Formats: sequence, C-alpha cells, structure tokens
Amino acid sequence: MTGPSFRDLISCRPMPIARRPMLARLHAWTGLLLALPLLALASSGMVLLFKDPLLLPAEWRQAGLSQAAADAELGRLLGLPALRNVESVAPARAGRGFHYVTARDGSTGWWPIGASAPLPPAQVPWRLRLEPLLVGFHEKLLLGEPGGLLIKFTGPLASLLAIVGLVLWWPMRRGWRWRDLPVRQVGRPQLLRAHLALGAIAGLMMLLHAATGAMLANNPAIRSWISTRSRPVTASV
Repeated sequence: MTGPSFRDLISCRPMPIARRPMLARLHAWTGLLLALPLLALASSGMVLLFKDPLLLPAEWRQAGLSQAAADAELGRLLGLPALRNVESVAPARAGRGFHYVTARDGSTGWWPIGASAPLPPAQVPWRLRLEPLLVGFHEKLLLGEPGGLLIKFTGPLASLLAIVGLVLWWPMRRGWRWRDLPVRQVGRPQLLRAHLALGAIAGLMMLLHAATGAMLANNPAIRSWISTRSRPVTASV
C-alpha cells in the first residue's frame, strides 16, 4: 500500500492526515510549542556565529598570539593584583585583543591584552557588551534556571519534531520540487507546499543541530571537555 500523493496533501484533502493522525498531530503540536524557543535559539545563535564581524569593533581586533606570547600573557595576568577580584579568565583567542573575565560577583569584564586591570563597562563599546547578553539569551533565554531547563527540553523535542516531519514527508518525496520553495501566494496550499519543500532540506540539518545541542545542554562531561579546550584560568588568592 502506497502513501498519500503529494497532490493529495497540498490540496488539503483530509485523506493524508486521516492515515497518520497521531504523527500529524504530534508534529503540529510540537512545532507550535517549540516555535518561540527555536526562533530565539536560531536568531541568537546566528548572531553569535558571526559575532566578530557584527559585534567586534575594529580597534578591539588583534592578530592571533603565538603560543609563547599567549603563555607569557597568562603568566603576566597571574602576577597582577587585579586578578584577586576575578573568578576566572577566558584567554583571548585569535582576532581578539582582550580576555573575558568573570568577577567573583558573577559579572563579566573585558581585560585588554597588556593592560593591568579589566576596563570598566562604560569604556567598553556597546556592541561588545551585547555579547554576554546574547550568550545568556542563547543558553537560558535570560530567565535563569527556568530558562536553562526549558533549553534542555527544547533540544530533544526539536529532534523529535524533525524526525516526525521527515517520516511524514518520506511517502511524498517523489513530489518534491525546487519551485515550491519560494512562496508566491499566501494561502494554506502554497504555505504547505513551501513547508514540505523546505522541511525536506532543513529537516536533517535541524536534527543534527538539535541532537548535538541537546547533548551539550544535558551532558556535563561534554561541557567539561569543551571547557578544558578553552584553557580557562582560575584566580587563586
């Protein structure tokens, strides 16, 4: 027995949905629940992916340090009195002329390479001050622990959304067309065609992003391994 045709689905006939009511309702309700969290994660993640071109002023950019120069800079930081008020330091990476520091009160600071202390927030460009807010929004939606818990559930649910969507699309794969991607008219059949065409392309990418994001959000071992790769420096008094 073959699945419903592509023409049947885009014509909004009840037959395709009636054959798979549970999966169709699961896909629809999961998508409705995840619409806003996924939009928040996608928009903030896109900005963070291009954060240097978008947020980093030209005067704060610097060529990457050699390993010897980076080690010398970290040694210099460890000998400064201002480090006593700092909980941890994320060393400058390539293209950035400053270190990220976290104070003992939890606030974020910017420590230029070669400086004797972090700069006050008033002396930091506003675009650069946006980055910690975007990171907090991406990780916890600026809602604290409830937001972090929501993010932890979003990854597995988004993976389920992508899997169910691909299962629903698979019987109609022969009807996929490039010309359905642009929405030329606003109507349910046209939007449904565009959703099916775009979902077929984005479904696997979304599944990969959601699954790996869920692992990072829920697995302390993976987060710990990534933290060791960034070579954090913890202050000692």
